Amino acid sequence: MAIQAGELFLLQLSKIAEIDCTEIEKRLDNGKYEELSEELIDKLGVPGFNEQLDNAFAMSKKMRGSVLLIPELTKGSVITTNFDTILERAFWIADCPFQEMVIGNQKSEFIKAITEGASHLLKLHGNVGSTQSRVLTKSEYCDAYGSEEIDFNRPLPKALSRVFAHNCLLFLGCSLGNDRTMKLFHDVVKKFDDLPNHYAITELPDDDKNIYEREKFLNDHMIFPIWYPNGQHECVEAFLTLLIKNK
Repeated sequence: MAIQAGELFLLQLSKIAEIDCTEIEKRLDNGKYEELSEELIDKLGVPGFNEQLDNAFAMSKKMRGSVLLIPELTKGSVITTNFDTILERAFWIADCPFQEMVIGNQKSEFIKAITEGASHLLKLHGNVGSTQSRVLTKSEYCDAYGSEEIDFNRPLPKALSRVFAHNCLLFLGCSLGNDRTMKLFHDVVKKFDDLPNHYAITELPDDDKNIYEREKFLNDHMIFPIWYPNGQHECVEAFLTLLIKNK
């Protein structure tokens, strides 16, 4: 299974904080991202943690692969949970920069923009370099989504639930694990009838039992997987090329 950038960052930080990596991997597999981030801040201190976050996500790296195809796939709005600026750079390179960048926990015109087909970027969990907008630790997730249950009156859940309920989404490069965002999707599925189907280009699990469990989990969230062979991540670029060719 591919390790997402956020998971890799937490694993690397755990080594710096001298936390057993085997235990960390188990906690990540169980979706304990929020709690682990909180623990790492306690161990490293707020300034040290923030410096490591900036170093990991603020650096400009060479662009290649599937991300460069996204501007050809859509000229409309895009949603990301990433902190980095890769999508902004990809759309700028393609000479179609976003008209506006919106932070998820701020009230905005994003719903109107996506309805009208405007090119906005919604950064659900904030932007690198800004701790005020960030959603990473347990306390930050509680502020953004609600403490126990999802609070759909808060800006981030309100915007994301409306997008999920009224638009067909394609998920790329997402872990789609048992986290707070997926819980929101599941709550929306329980609340509404006639939701649109959503799709995810995602890696095939490495055994048949996991395939069944994974597919059922995604289907319960109205997300239908487009599988590619385990470990063959170059297939994502091939899928996107085919979608672009036939759109």
